[in-house]
Amino acid sequence: PDGSLTSGAIRDYFRQLGFSDEELVALLGAHTVGRWTSLLGVQPSCMAEEGLNFWICTREQGRRLPFTSRPTLFNNDYFKDVLEFERRQKMPRPTKRYKDRPDGGLPALYLLPSDIGLLYDAALHRQVERFALDQAAFFAAFSTAYLKLVS
Repeated sequence: PDGSLTSGAIRDYFRQLGFSDEELVALLGAHTVGRWTSLLGVQPSCMAEEGLNFWICTREQGRRLPFTSRPTLFNNDYFKDVLEFERRQKMPRPTKRYKDRPDGGLPALYLLPSDIGLLYDAALHRQVERFALDQAAFFAAFSTAYLKLVS
């Protein structure tokens, strides 16, 4: 689904396909591998393209950002990063301007709005917490949901 969807829209999308909350969160856990393309810095002429030309152009010009720090490993890091985003939102705001802060701060988190949306729905949030703590539970739920998706 679209990476800008809210938690309610994500649920509606997956409900139409017959997936439960556990299954939809498990499938979003596929973000633990791979990268997404940021459109920041993409030339306006590229943004004016359509269809396949738009996809090719943005993939060439956009920055390829990993969802997790280890984008080639299938694990539960994605869920840990979603919860890390929440933790950072609750941290006290810095007193120094960004350019005056020392280097070596927290690693960047490259999440989509739909990933962050999982935090704002209590039922989905519980699944994120569960999978962050229990990789075996994530693997079991993902395998069941993925088989359902491709069947």
